[in-house]
Amino acid sequence: MKKLLLLFTVLSLIVSSCSSDENPPLEPKDSTLPKTIISIYPGFSSDTALVSYDDMKIKSIAYKKYKVYYYYEENLINRKAYYNIVEGKEVKVNEETYAYTKGKLASIKYLDIFTSTYPKKINIRSVYTYLADTLIKEQRFSTDYLTKIETEEDYFSLLTVKNGNRIKEVVVNTKTNIPSYGLRYVYDNMNSPFKNIIGMSLLINDEKSSLNNRLSRSSADSGTYFDIKKYEYDPNGYPNLETYYKGEGGQITNITKYLY
Repeated sequence: MKKLLLLFTVLSLIVSSCSSDENPPLEPKDSTLPKTIISIYPGFSSDTALVSYDDMKIKSIAYKKYKVYYYYEENLINRKAYYNIVEGKEVKVNEETYAYTKGKLASIKYLDIFTSTYPKKINIRSVYTYLADTLIKEQRFSTDYLTKIETEEDYFSLLTVKNGNRIKEVVVNTKTNIPSYGLRYVYDNMNSPFKNIIGMSLLINDEKSSLNNRLSRSSADSGTYFDIKKYEYDPNGYPNLETYYKGEGGQITNITKYLY
């Protein structure tokens, strides 16, 4: 009973903190889409990704060594497939299948495809339950590739999503209902490069779903920063340069350029 009461208290605090914080509505969508994404890793290498579209629907993101395809059912992204580029050929390595209920993400099924050295498949499933307007429970299940028995993972997450951004995540032990740790996310009030892609905002497991740009990710308990991002913006409020710093030490991990 005490453990359940503790979980109820955590849920109450998260919901109350969200409902008391009001932000202005987001601007209407426009036709701005990133066509090229250049990733620079100082002292190492760089990569250029070409993004293709069918009108406002994303079709693929092609990097030097891998490619991601997106598939739609009407205006909803229902599948993503990942391929490695091996000797000029595309080799499928995993995929994600999405299901929706009443216009909200209901579940994701992950399928990891191993090479011939490890001829097995692992199925992982995430299920989303909407506890409040801004609070979502994410449960993860895995299926043993030999017995085909599905079991729930040891931890589930409570996601706080507001104004199109995931602002908090609390990881809770499935058996005890005791919170293990939490993450806090801070965003700017400018446009995400991906905000106009049809269906992208519903994929709450993907950072591309955010309508604004993440500035930092930190521990909700200690306040320790895991990473920080800084941006330069174009005249329309979209980032054309993103600099990623690991932790608070000021060391640049990578630089991303967006071309629209």
